[in-house]
Amino acid sequence: TENYVVSNAKIKGALGIDRMPVRAEEGIVRTIKSFSHIKVNN
Repeated sequence: TENYVVSNAKIKGALGIDRMPVRAEEGIVRTIKSFSHIKVNN
């Protein structure tokens, strides 16, 4: 396995912002919570 480092500098520049609105961890938590209302039929 290898480690990869990514940068969000390009998207921040395109959006004209210095910081992203939420940290990656918080974004993942929000995404998971957004699916909590969906019912799955088995």
